[in-house]
Amino acid sequence: MPTIVRYRAKPESADENQRLIEAVFTEIEERQLGGFTYKVFSFQAFTADLAERCDTPTVTMGATVVGGYR
Repeated sequence: MPTIVRYRAKPESADENQRLIEAVFTEIEERQLGGFTYKVFSFQAFTADLAERCDTPTVTMGATVVGGYR
């Protein structure tokens, strides 16, 4: 089931948050998985200290994919 997680990083954690997001995309690109499209995934390194980097609590909700781009 597709899931959306929304959060806002603390200003002092913005650089670290961006670095972790970029690392996710780098890993996806390096693996070159055939037929793989990135929608939303949770990675341990990205979520390990997420609460400490956030200004507000995360909000998780179900989602329905109505379209996508690869």
